[in-house]
Amino acid sequence: MQLDTGWQSLLYTLSPGPSTELTKFHLNAIHDVASTPSNLQLWNYSSTNNCPLCGRQQCNLKHILTCCPVSLKQGRYNWRHDQVLRVIVQPIAEKLKEVNSSIPKTEEKMEWRKFVSGKGIYQKPEVQLTGKPHLLEEGNDWKMVFDEDERTRQFPQHIVNTALRPDVVIYSNTLRKVILIELTCGNE
Repeated sequence: MQLDTGWQSLLYTLSPGPSTELTKFHLNAIHDVASTPSNLQLWNYSSTNNCPLCGRQQCNLKHILTCCPVSLKQGRYNWRHDQVLRVIVQPIAEKLKEVNSSIPKTEEKMEWRKFVSGKGIYQKPEVQLTGKPHLLEEGNDWKMVFDEDERTRQFPQHIVNTALRPDVVIYSNTLRKVILIELTCGNE
């Protein structure tokens, strides 16, 4: 997520947007001034810069967000990944519900627009215009499977037999189409 950190945006535009705490964390992380043990020692607020979880020296923001072995073992990174995944899956589920309750669309014939110039009306070309429907609008039997730690899901076995688990699988049996979504939450 790219955040406009200009003063105009922060003071006026973001008021209905991200919370104050999220904006504060984002700005501190961008400029590496978050209250990490390394920064606290640098600013003489702490005598040590060790990670409170694993004891590693030089506990900076990168260590906290991506590579602390205790956080990894406790599933903290997976929790963050699953939280982001839930935010993404919710609007997709709503769209699938809307599409599945409607009649599938096919290619539609479209009319050419008539343009008027100083010399008169242009003639319509002989070529027929067609508008393709959106991929999801082609069918009404879409299903979604998403994988998170609390409830692991297998890839639909009737599509392909695999042990791989993408984050989101959207598929239609009648159209024989599959959409895969893989989410990566790195060092934001």
